[in-house]
Amino acid sequence: FLINKTYSEEKKKIQIDYISLENLYKKNFTQNDIIEYVNNNEDSLKTDFLDFTYVKIDPLNLVESNEYSEEYFKKIDSIDNDILNDLNIFEIEKKYNLKSEKIKNYLTKNKNNKLFEEIYLKRNNGLVQLIDKNDYFLLFQIDKIEKRLPNINDDFFKNKIKKQLIARE
Repeated sequence: FLINKTYSEEKKKIQIDYISLENLYKKNFTQNDIIEYVNNNEDSLKTDFLDFTYVKIDPLNLVESNEYSEEYFKKIDSIDNDILNDLNIFEIEKKYNLKSEKIKNYLTKNKNNKLFEEIYLKRNNGLVQLIDKNDYFLLFQIDKIEKRLPNINDDFFKNKIKKQLIARE
């Protein structure tokens, strides 16, 4: 009995039928398909574009020394108090003789710039913020958040739309 059962298990044939799903999903979309999808889903596709100003604060640009001294941390505490007292970044910049940089229409895309990406992620936490980054402090102010559609010719946006179209099919 066992020999016959083992023999039939080893020698049995299985027939498998399959359906190729390759042809059931549309992969290539025309520009008109993309435009139509964008027009129908305009509100859900809008993204935040940021205008912000930021300063990297390290001992060299705050107290003109390479060391993390007590004076440096006192000034950092003072900057933190200025933020709590509703001073904007330009007033703080002037008060401590710092140099800021301004970025306009920033949209998170490729996540190459971790600094900008962190600012983008913290965009709703308040206008002026001070973040400890171990080697330096990051002071930034969100100047404007504008919710709008990205450019339809932007490759990143087009790929996002194509993925949504494929998922919808």
